[in-house]
Amino acid sequence: MAPEYIHCHIDSGERVSLCSLELDPRVIDLFERHGIIEAEGEMIRVVEVLRIKKVLRLKKFFGVNLAGAAIIVDLLERLEKMQEEIERLQGGR
Repeated sequence: MAPEYIHCHIDSGERVSLCSLELDPRVIDLFERHGIIEAEGEMIRVVEVLRIKKVLRLKKFFGVNLAGAAIIVDLLERLEKMQEEIERLQGGR
């Protein structure tokens, strides 16, 4: 049986305050300097917050370094978009 994919759509434009994330500002700065996320002043898009969480999870649970975690997250996001496009082309089957 094929795996079921659960899609969670969020408003990609929705923003939250950086100080509400309860993360060390140095982490945000590091991620921003390495191009993993893009903060906009004191605000950050929700999709960027999700990227931070994925990267931190990969580092914590799998021991992946920052660069490797960023690449993995990028590839996972690309795969997700491709899966959505395949489903769209197949008529939502």
